[in-house]
Amino acid sequence: MRPAIAKWVAGATLVMVAAAAVYWFDWNMLRGPLGGWASVVIGHKVEIRGALKVQPSLHPSLSMQDVVVGNAAWSRDPVMAQIGELDCSFDLLGAFRQSWTFHRINLSHVQLILERNRDGDTNWNREWSGGAGVNIASLGVDDGKVVFRDPAAGTELSLRVQAMATAAQGGNSLVGVDGGGRYKGMATKVYGGIGELTGLRDARHPYRVDLDLVVGRTHAKIDGELIDPLNFTSENLNFRIEGNDLADLYPVLGLPLPPTSNYRLSGHLYHTAKLWRFRDFSGSVGSSDLRGVFSADRSVMPQRISADLRSRNLDVRDLGGFIGASRGTRPSPAPPAPGRVLPVETIDPEKLRAATVILDFHADRFVATRLPLEKMATQLHLENGVLRFQPLNFSAAGGEVVANLTMDARGPTIKTHTEFDARRLRMDELTPESSLKLANTGRIGATGKLDSTGNTLADILATANGEVTLAGEGGSMSELTLRLSNLDLARALVVKMTGDRQTPIECLAGRFDAVDGDFKLRSFVLQTPKADIGAGGDVNFRDESLNLILAAHGKGFTPLSLRGPIAVKGSFAKPLAKPEMRSILGSSALALALALPTAGAGALVPLVDFGGRARMEDGNCRQQVADTKPAAPTRHAAAR
Repeated sequence: MRPAIAKWVAGATLVMVAAAAVYWFDWNMLRGPLGGWASVVIGHKVEIRGALKVQPSLHPSLSMQDVVVGNAAWSRDPVMAQIGELDCSFDLLGAFRQSWTFHRINLSHVQLILERNRDGDTNWNREWSGGAGVNIASLGVDDGKVVFRDPAAGTELSLRVQAMATAAQGGNSLVGVDGGGRYKGMATKVYGGIGELTGLRDARHPYRVDLDLVVGRTHAKIDGELIDPLNFTSENLNFRIEGNDLADLYPVLGLPLPPTSNYRLSGHLYHTAKLWRFRDFSGSVGSSDLRGVFSADRSVMPQRISADLRSRNLDVRDLGGFIGASRGTRPSPAPPAPGRVLPVETIDPEKLRAATVILDFHADRFVATRLPLEKMATQLHLENGVLRFQPLNFSAAGGEVVANLTMDARGPTIKTHTEFDARRLRMDELTPESSLKLANTGRIGATGKLDSTGNTLADILATANGEVTLAGEGGSMSELTLRLSNLDLARALVVKMTGDRQTPIECLAGRFDAVDGDFKLRSFVLQTPKADIGAGGDVNFRDESLNLILAAHGKGFTPLSLRGPIAVKGSFAKPLAKPEMRSILGSSALALALALPTAGAGALVPLVDFGGRARMEDGNCRQQVADTKPAAPTRHAAAR
């Protein structure tokens, strides 16, 4: 046999022998070495308990059954992953170069546990080892279950994972997820689609998500891309969120938002590093529209929140949650006791210490309210537990109200300081349903400075100390109302028969001194050409009681005047205005005594007001206005 032919025959024989060896080789003998190599690479013990099959080539295919991956030593579950069947294909030549490239890995009947312990350690955050680089081009899952646990956060979620027939943008297939559990202690549901699971470890490339999330009473829809999704490093998402109350987001996202009505907002959510931005969002809160930008920087402690918010139509009822009152049509979860009206829902000092906040808010118009409010603008600053509205401006009743409010929540009990200045408010718009509405009314203003303590609005008002003054100029009031305030029955009857007229208001001034929530009326005068009206008494915010006396002094001869004051009694919930009967009964008793010897004519004498009281001079009124007017709070030009 010639040498060349002999070499060829020998080579062919060797190949056939090798092929036969490969064909009849029991690949199950490599389960141990292959599992040991995989254990070194991924940092978890790997066992192949079922059959191992190999189709040799330059891109060999492997099929193995019942693959078990051990868990971290601290886990309560010894198994991190259990795979019913694993099929894969890899580059053989690359393996010789210590570079493992898997063209595909398909997993069936998978159970995977991802968890973080109370020390913050995770069972997945491990680098590949063993000197080999590992790349996975495609990872598919058919009938999988993924459990995520974080006991320190009160989170345990179980998700069913299934390949989806649809494809994501760019041709990358989505993996369907459906499941739930508890997130931070709240009932949670998750459904939708995510990118291939191999992308979960790749922090360099965008990871597609299209998910619906329900956490407690909050429903969110996200659609976009995540970067490094296991660590939430960066997001670029279309975002829609709705729920019963924005305050529910505090335990979910750590955002210290106030209680609100039902809300629905949508916009663009962008997140990089520890900066979250909710840009160009719009929607509604209760019956009010809302739009603007919102950002939270969590690279500092406490987190820094900035927002610029706008509303075209603001329903004042939707602001109720800020003071612990009803939110829109939904009552407060802590309503006042029967017979009380002041809100008693607690303002949580912890939430005021949870962030630094800079907020600009503007409302173009108030709707669905009987209050004479027109516009609103405020700048809110919250830092180190101290909340400042500087200023809080309202356009109201044709005038404006400028207030500065400071709430110091650095201690367990909030300390509040309030200054306000109401300027040139139209009296007819303050009382739109009274006869003043028909009058050419004047303007009224009020100023005040108050200090108080308490974590509810009721407590803040019940502990108030300071002063409130009011002063008015011009305008007029109903003559019938004026006569009845003096119980001037004769002239009231004439006015009623001939028609009501307006009598000008020459002076209006008053002052309340507040001591521990009891607002005592130190001085009050309403002067007209017909009569001067004075008042006294108090308004008590501790027990929500009214105890005011209104007395008119006529300036002319008045037959049949009972000359009795009007008492305003009762509570804030049920105020009651009625004549002060003790004064009236005194006049009536004297009339009865005179009637006996004078055959009835003398009975008129106690009921006749001869108009002998001196008229209050205009100069006295101006002086009283000056005496009752404290310094006004500072205006802030940026919020005008």
